[in-house]
Amino acid sequence: MIYIILPIHNRKKITESFIKNLVEQTYKDFELILVDDGSLDGTSEMVLSYIPETTIIRGKGNWWWGGSLHQAYKWVKRNNLDINDDVLIINDDVKISNNFLELGVEFLKNNETSLCLAKAVDIQDPKRNTCGIHINWSKMTFEESKNNKDINCFSTRGLFLKVKSFLDIGDFHPILLPHYFSDYEYTVRAFKKGYKLLVDSNIFLFFNEDKNVYKKGKENFFIFLKKHFSKKNPGNPIYFLSFIFLSVPAKFKLGAVLKVLYMNMKVIIKNIF
Repeated sequence: MIYIILPIHNRKKITESFIKNLVEQTYKDFELILVDDGSLDGTSEMVLSYIPETTIIRGKGNWWWGGSLHQAYKWVKRNNLDINDDVLIINDDVKISNNFLELGVEFLKNNETSLCLAKAVDIQDPKRNTCGIHINWSKMTFEESKNNKDINCFSTRGLFLKVKSFLDIGDFHPILLPHYFSDYEYTVRAFKKGYKLLVDSNIFLFFNEDKNVYKKGKENFFIFLKKHFSKKNPGNPIYFLSFIFLSVPAKFKLGAVLKVLYMNMKVIIKNIF
């Protein structure tokens, strides 16, 4: 059995496309855990029309990604699942092959103490793909890994792991990291606990780059500040500092904090003048 954790929020058509992908899977022994964070467009009802056995966890629209995964973690822990079963965390805006689940479950049979991330391929530019991340703690840089040996961090977009690993790594931090960096913190924590972070090129998904992410640029200063400190901004300094507090090794924390403050001061000054 594999438990598929799917956070959603008001993207009925996008979610429906993924659900159609899901019902066509060759591997049928799955339970969908739909974390509906306050959708008002009938997404949950649509999902139930395709997969009536879906478990729905309902929120009010303030969970975001980290909070949604935190609620899913609490559900898994509360329901005393078989620790030898599997978990898949995935986004609804991806396209997967019909044997995606089958490949992931098979991979975990031989890699029980690993986290496996699906290779992500840009549907608009197939030559552009992302695997794992290597964080250089001394320079506080995030670089795409060229091989599995370099990976010490990655996203949760198409992440396979065992139930026992999911429970052992622990819950998420919905207050400190409600959205961006929540996946990085979680996988860094797993890496520190001794789990291998692996990407199998045979297990891949297609994604569309999010065009709604806030892009920096000159504008009304108060509007800039509102956007800069929004949960939608991947570079939000508050959550970047939270990530540093939770994940960066002690000897590199001060340097990382100073770098983030310096970078954000430059951005703020640029938008003043």
